[in-house]
Amino acid sequence: ATPTPLRDKLSINPEDQMMDVADTPSAMRNYQHHVKEQLRAGLSTLPTPRNDYEIVVPEDEMDTEGRHTADQLRVEDQSDLDLRALQVALAQKEEELRRRSQVIQRSLPRPAEINIVLRPPNTEPPLTELQKAEELIKQEMITMLHYDALHNPLEAKRQANVL
Repeated sequence: ATPTPLRDKLSINPEDQMMDVADTPSAMRNYQHHVKEQLRAGLSTLPTPRNDYEIVVPEDEMDTEGRHTADQLRVEDQSDLDLRALQVALAQKEEELRRRSQVIQRSLPRPAEINIVLRPPNTEPPLTELQKAEELIKQEMITMLHYDALHNPLEAKRQANVL
C-alpha cells in the first residue's frame, strides 16, 4: 500500500512511518525522541491552565407551599420518622398536662362529690363585693372540678390501681 501524501501530513497512520524508521535501534530511539519533542512542542502551545472556578451552593429554595425543596428530594429514614412522631406525641402530652389544673398535674387528691350550691346573685339584702368575688371563685372552682371529673374520672384511676 502506497501512502498518500495527504494522509501522511494528517498523521493518521503513524505506524506506517514507524516501519520505515524502525530498521535500526538507534533510528528507533531517534524517532521516539523526535515524537516526544513534537508532543512537548504541541503541549507548550496550549494555554496555561487556570484554577479560576467558584463553587456555588444553592440556597434552600422554597416551593409554593412554603416547604424546602431540598427536603422533598431527601427520603427520611423510618427511625427518624418514628423518633419525630414520638417527640411530637410527648410534646402534645406535656402541653395537655400544662393546660390541666394543678390538681391533675401534681396527682393531688380530689373530692369525690362536688357541692354546686351557689348563692343567687339577686338576693335581699344584695351581696357585698367580697361575697360576689367569693361566688365567682366558687363558680370557677366548680367549672374546673367538673372538667377534671369529666376528662380524668376518679373511677378509672381507682380501677387502674385495683388491677
